[in-house]
Amino acid sequence: MKLDRAVTNFERVLKDLWVLFLRPFIIVAATVLIMYFGITKIVNYAANHYFLPPEPDNEETFTLEIPNGYGVRSISKLLEENNVISNSFVFRLFVDISNNSYKLQSGKYVFSHNMTMQEVMDQLLIGTHTVPTVNITIPEGWSLARIASYLVNTKQLNFTEQEFIDYAVPENFGEYWFLAELPEERRQYGYALQGYLFPDTYSIYIDATPRDIMIKMLDNFEKKLSKDIVELAEEQGYTLDELITFASILEKEGASTAEFARCAACFINRLNRDMPLQSDATVFYVLALNNETRDSVFDLTIADTNYASPYNTYINKGLPIGPICNPGLASIKAVLYPNEDDIKDGMLYFTLNPDTGTNTYTSDYAQHLYYSQLYAKRYQEIKNEQAAGNQ
Repeated sequence: MKLDRAVTNFERVLKDLWVLFLRPFIIVAATVLIMYFGITKIVNYAANHYFLPPEPDNEETFTLEIPNGYGVRSISKLLEENNVISNSFVFRLFVDISNNSYKLQSGKYVFSHNMTMQEVMDQLLIGTHTVPTVNITIPEGWSLARIASYLVNTKQLNFTEQEFIDYAVPENFGEYWFLAELPEERRQYGYALQGYLFPDTYSIYIDATPRDIMIKMLDNFEKKLSKDIVELAEEQGYTLDELITFASILEKEGASTAEFARCAACFINRLNRDMPLQSDATVFYVLALNNETRDSVFDLTIADTNYASPYNTYINKGLPIGPICNPGLASIKAVLYPNEDDIKDGMLYFTLNPDTGTNTYTSDYAQHLYYSQLYAKRYQEIKNEQAAGNQ
């Protein structure tokens, strides 16, 4: 009996010990362990998905451009999309807390996937590790080939002239409506983008590709070509490509922007009379396509003016098959706003005066021949004087 009572008492003590101490202890310990591992997991998840670099072990660098005008929200989204940061909201909050929301700079940066948020923000604040830029200046009247030569030989960009020329096809720029309307017959002659690479000064990155540069120039063309210009061209019976082609001739024929409207009037009068334009500038272009050059209009021969080409306006009536250069806004507007007095006076001819560098205009063919012979003689005298001075 005593033994049974002792066993019963012991069991009661164990039960009390379990209920009052061991069971609560185990529950608390288990809860603490669960909470610990749970919180650790949550912290690790949050760190990996919100705070730490996306790929801590990936040191590979790459370039990413932050466009001009982007605010912190757009920048954060772009960085997350390119795996520079783990979470755009957290980065935006981090930048905002740092009081730097309006201080991030645009530009082309070198990033890696293992950068911390602090490193990314610092880079955008002080412009470290940016790709250098260079200014390029494309004057009015340059051809596609001339632009390519300048970019490669003068600016030393990292592509060849032929690569630049080969990329200048409408198929590479389907987003531009004006290129989609280019006549199919002129695409086969090459240089299809000529006329649409708007002359201006551009800031480009030193690692810019032909596409990067052309997009800037095409965007500028689209911006400069206002709705009023397009509508007025249509009212006057020009397609856009005809407008640019006409302007490209004026760009090369006019001795100055002030003469564009006068040259336009002469050509319009000739078109209205079904006369060939007989533009010397188109002959120069044809010669250049065949790797031939002449020093001046006075050096052109009859054989030159008979060169078989759809660009030659001596043997083909109307406008050439396409632009012979990239015209500026002044020559484009001159097509639409020709000199009305010259239109009324029936001006048909103009000849370059070698002494003044300006053109002499006339409606009379006999007068035109007189001035042509007079100026040709004077041009030869100037050449002889220069030659004598160099001896």
